[in-house]
Amino acid sequence: MEKATREIVGTVLGVLALGGFALLVGHVLGRAAKAEELEWTRLVYLLSGVEAIAFAAAGYFFGRVVNRERAEGAEKRASEAQVDASEAQAKMTEAKQKEAVMKAGMESVRAAIRGRKQALGTGFGHFQSLNAQQLLQTEEMDLNALEAMVDDLLASART
Repeated sequence: MEKATREIVGTVLGVLALGGFALLVGHVLGRAAKAEELEWTRLVYLLSGVEAIAFAAAGYFFGRVVNRERAEGAEKRASEAQVDASEAQAKMTEAKQKEAVMKAGMESVRAAIRGRKQALGTGFGHFQSLNAQQLLQTEEMDLNALEAMVDDLLASART
């Protein structure tokens, strides 16, 4: 059965149950003034059975409105949580990419420093032949290259 049809059938049955209860209460009150104890006991017994059905119908009407609001709120929260989770996943992926770039950059800087150390160790005779001015220029070029590598690394980390 479709949802709209179920709602209509539920509403009609609920209205009939509440209407029947109202009629029965009116009938019982009309007869209560003149009823003897046996008839009064039977009327109360009959009323209590119909009362349970009427209260169930009233509960259906009130509960339907409350549950609909709660369900809509839960759906909205679930949707927002899904969007938040997607955003967090994207940020985590971006952070991992930045970390990989940083790690690769740090490895490059380490390799450059090790290369420079090796060059100093093996080319010591070459450096002895340089005058102080030439040695300073060589060192400055090496430091400038390292500085450029670190600048590139930091720039990639910011983006």
